[in-house]
Amino acid sequence: MLASEIVTHARSLSDLPNTDFISHDDEKQALNESYRDVYSKLTDSDDDYFYTEVVIPVLSSYAVAGTFEMLLPLPVDCYKIRRVDYMSQNIWLPVDRFSMSQRNSNPSAPMYRLQNGKLWIIGGGMLNPGVSIKVGYYPPPATVTVPQDPIKLGSSYSPYLWGTISAPFYYSYPQANGDNHRVAYYTNGTTTVVAQDYDANTTTTVYTGTGVASPQVIGGYLYILEGSIVKRGPVSSTGLITMSALPTTITTATWMEIADNKIYYTVGGGQTYSANLDGSSPVQVYATAIKSVCACYGFVYAYTIANKALRSWTLYPAITDGLSITSDNQYLYTLDIGYPYAIDQYNVDPTTGDVSNVKIVSTGYSNLGNATSEYMGVTSRDTLQPLLVGSDPDFDFYYPLNFLPELLAYQCAIDFTRKQKMDPSLLEVRLAKKWEEFFTVIRRDDINVGRIQNHYVSSFNWGR
Repeated sequence: MLASEIVTHARSLSDLPNTDFISHDDEKQALNESYRDVYSKLTDSDDDYFYTEVVIPVLSSYAVAGTFEMLLPLPVDCYKIRRVDYMSQNIWLPVDRFSMSQRNSNPSAPMYRLQNGKLWIIGGGMLNPGVSIKVGYYPPPATVTVPQDPIKLGSSYSPYLWGTISAPFYYSYPQANGDNHRVAYYTNGTTTVVAQDYDANTTTTVYTGTGVASPQVIGGYLYILEGSIVKRGPVSSTGLITMSALPTTITTATWMEIADNKIYYTVGGGQTYSANLDGSSPVQVYATAIKSVCACYGFVYAYTIANKALRSWTLYPAITDGLSITSDNQYLYTLDIGYPYAIDQYNVDPTTGDVSNVKIVSTGYSNLGNATSEYMGVTSRDTLQPLLVGSDPDFDFYYPLNFLPELLAYQCAIDFTRKQKMDPSLLEVRLAKKWEEFFTVIRRDDINVGRIQNHYVSSFNWGR
């Protein structure tokens, strides 16, 4: 089940289905706190789903000088240890945890504790050739993300006009009182640029021209491509903007976008150039035309007109073919070519620029504009309407689905209710029943007797 579905359920339980009283940050915080609680109890119950193992060869450099002890490095994603084994004569044998009173005992078989994020091993036979330690552990719980509700811009357009609607450029517009308004700039046809201020509930025509495209805001200016000329003017969301050609005029552009504080544009001959924001110092960066560009951690990414991805102006097949690309300077987002017309999110290594761990953020779009940590500008194939959509992927809770969604929804609803200073007691009663179901489910296979010191214990109901 998706995180957004759980939030919708939690809002309904707390009688807050369509209000702004609970913020997007409240939703993310409540979901993550609830999921961490569940994950901790799952791992405490010896659950197998998230379990992973690593074998650590024992090296002499791990020895603590003058002792029969070793400090072994643990995996960086080790959240909780479930078990430790060691290899003896090609057989894996369990390693028990020692008490502090045993720390100087030098047992014949190795024993362990944790010390400053390392595995502390005592025992005289650990330096024998071929000895290895196998650590079974749980990684940390995943960070839950949930997208913001989309903001609808303008209205639905006819299919005839749809091709003239640009992807919105989202801009967090500073106000005199210190607030920021959510404003989107987009072309409404080929002659006008509109600024829609969602927080002020206004839509204003800020420029009228001929063959207008690619509105973008940077450095206090609104940039556009009008015909083949790149223009800019002091940004406004409430009145007409006087647009002028750049101080160093770019007059032969067929396409233009801004990234990494540079203007990138393609000329009539098909070559792609970069220039400073005033149009100066043009440099050819690619031999053929491109149609989308962005920057992330100082690396420039682009799509050619053949839908091939580039990184630093070299073909980069790690990113799949696509229609457009953008970045919030933390992730890359791309728009797929065919159905379901998905926006994909890529992790980016800040040092190398390599991408990994692609996730689908949302589906059903025909254009992709800029991205920030809050929103992305898109145009919807379903409603023929420009939108601002959240840039966070919709986290999919895939395990254990038999109880997790309701457990999380009730816990979030309690958090939302407390923020209203309302009585959550009825919800707390229901949550307690959900936790009873949880403990019943996680013990359903627990029929083996476990030994603790001199006693045998089991959570299985023998004889019932």
